[in-house]
Amino acid sequence: MKIPKDQPYYKKITNISLVLIVIVILLFFVYKTYSKISISSGGLDRDQTIVYRAELGSFFNAINAFGELKSASRRNLVAQVAGTITEIYIRPGATVSSDTVILSLNNPQLEREYESVKLELDEVRAALEQLNAELADQELTLESDVLITEAELNTQNAELEAKEILAEKQIISELELRRERVRLEQSRLKHHLAKQKFNTFKQTKASKVHVATLRIKGVETFLKIKLADIEALKIKAGMTGVLQSIEENIELGQRLNQGGNIGVVANLDTLYAEVRVSASDAANVAIGMHVNLDIKGMPAKGIISRVAPNVIRNQVQVDVTITSELPITARPDVEMQASIILEDKRDVVVLPRPTHFKSGYPLQLYIRVSPDSFELQTVDVGLSSNNLIEVVKGVSPGEELLLVDPKRFNNQKMIRL
Repeated sequence: MKIPKDQPYYKKITNISLVLIVIVILLFFVYKTYSKISISSGGLDRDQTIVYRAELGSFFNAINAFGELKSASRRNLVAQVAGTITEIYIRPGATVSSDTVILSLNNPQLEREYESVKLELDEVRAALEQLNAELADQELTLESDVLITEAELNTQNAELEAKEILAEKQIISELELRRERVRLEQSRLKHHLAKQKFNTFKQTKASKVHVATLRIKGVETFLKIKLADIEALKIKAGMTGVLQSIEENIELGQRLNQGGNIGVVANLDTLYAEVRVSASDAANVAIGMHVNLDIKGMPAKGIISRVAPNVIRNQVQVDVTITSELPITARPDVEMQASIILEDKRDVVVLPRPTHFKSGYPLQLYIRVSPDSFELQTVDVGLSSNNLIEVVKGVSPGEELLLVDPKRFNNQKMIRL
């Protein structure tokens, strides 16, 4: 039996080195093969497995809201007088003008009161005519007294002058002259009293006519009120618009009390949108923002005119002034959808929002630098939404990139695909 001899030490070292080299080479090929497999199909999210080509597009970001159309000009129909409904002419949804009669009431008592006031007005007018006739007769008598006493005064004055001449010639006595002077003074007093009575009468006449006239005006006013009550039996819309609603108890034969509600008329020319957004979205909403409206399938446009300062049930009310022509589906209180436009930019580089993007932090993406290589680069992001981002620097239209989290590749600077 031949006893084997030990190999030299240097040969053992050489053999071990060769084995280690072979193992390292095998491990390297296994690693490269595994890397390629993992990059092409390594269980990444759906939006991270594709190669995305950057293109110019539109960045549109909006908040969806729901609400109703409201009218800024509304009129509540109220029964001005009590009565029984005899006719109903208009139903909710109908277009009305200010003179359109909605319904009619019947109240016989009002009609009797109106006729009674008419008779009273005829009586007071006749009384004024009679008063004017009596005052005219009295005025004529008093005026005649003034004229008569004035004529007597003139006659007495002439007689006195003649007797003064006779007294100078001593044809009549001094006593006779004095008597004549007394008669003249009496005539003056009589004429003065006649004039005073006449002047006092004129003042009294004006007062009596004024009182009678006020009486007539009072009855005329009362008659107008009664006439208005009669006219109020026909309840009119009072404004141009649409009859928005009628109370449920409005039916023929129903008794309406004074002040009872009948319905609401709204002006279609003053419609605005009243929408509600969540409290979390309200911080991004501001006056002046444009809004796209969907009113029962018909489009319209508007601008935010008011944002309520308070939060009710985790919602904030937003008022929108409609700037476009109203569609035929527009009616007060109709439900509608609104899209409040936060951003609307055209011809910008837009990408789907990567899962690893965080607003306010730099974004790193793998960008193709050769047919099979991607380099990790930092890009600047402008606007962002839940679905999209706007790249303002670092990516040009036509460039290809991976929407993958660099952490999947341990933030390697370069990967091959």
